[in-house]
Amino acid sequence: MKKFYLVFAFLLFLIINNWNLFSCSEIFINNTSKISARNFDFMFSDGLIRISPRGQQRESDYTNAGDKKMSWISKFGSVSFLLKLPRLNAEIDSELILAGIDGINEKGFKVGTYYLADAEFNDSENVTTLSISILMQYLLDNFDSVDSAILDITSGKYNVIEVPTELFPIRLHYYLHDINGNSAIVEFLKGETIIYKNPEIEVLTNTPYNEALTALKEYDGFGGTNSIPGTQGSIERFVRGAYYAKHLPELKSNNYVNFGFAAIQTVSVSPQFDHISTQWTIVTDLMNKMIYFRTLDNPSISYIFLEEIDFDKLQSEMFLNFTELKLDGNVLNKFDYVPQKE
Repeated sequence: MKKFYLVFAFLLFLIINNWNLFSCSEIFINNTSKISARNFDFMFSDGLIRISPRGQQRESDYTNAGDKKMSWISKFGSVSFLLKLPRLNAEIDSELILAGIDGINEKGFKVGTYYLADAEFNDSENVTTLSISILMQYLLDNFDSVDSAILDITSGKYNVIEVPTELFPIRLHYYLHDINGNSAIVEFLKGETIIYKNPEIEVLTNTPYNEALTALKEYDGFGGTNSIPGTQGSIERFVRGAYYAKHLPELKSNNYVNFGFAAIQTVSVSPQFDHISTQWTIVTDLMNKMIYFRTLDNPSISYIFLEEIDFDKLQSEMFLNFTELKLDGNVLNKFDYVPQKE
């Protein structure tokens, strides 16, 4: 037990003094294919995959005192990757919070979340709020395109708020994609919502996007003279991802997924301490509605084909503890019963 508390205290020290521990990255390959390749980098890997039906009643999983929780009923079915985290006070709140990391709905609209320590949210009081940890699922539940999601996010009908946990406050920015190749980066900075529609550099790490673009200009091939870096900081990964995306060779086959895994490998974080590294890699083929993934502990590639899920018949949520199982290939039959299309 004493060893546990020492490790926990050490991790807290690292978090407080080094936000680069949250070093997730995405490269979007937007050519004849629409491939989102992303890493989830963290101290531990404990997570679930959830298949969600239409008609699911939900509400924000956290709100500030005096505010009203956003609530809704899902319009679309989806598949999402969730991280299990302890709440701020487990004696008062629920034991765990399921924070959305990545997901796609049945219409081919995809949402990815990435830690952003610089995020600052609107702190108005007595308003309807939506927690940053569940915003991803809210978007997957309700929208079928980047444009419709942006209209809602900027509508002013709710405030997005951060979520405290026992480890750190959840602060994120978002990368949205749809089946038509439209994209948007969504950030919450100084109380304002910032949108970058169809960004010129289709890479996202853990730096405000505009700051990353400014830093990129200092590097060879982007207007500067600095060599492409090999270290693991947020800017370094952004530059390396941009360089790879710029020099992506012309593909002579339709196997874009392999290029997705190869691209995101260039910005992976190798273990520096126990479990501080790339824990999950997720490559999503939007046009074909295929999700491929692997983990640090299991490098075999598994996949889920959305078209095999019959959302017309699905009545309840299904879960897969994908980080504790040695999976490979099609994993749909590893969930609790999911109606499959004939």
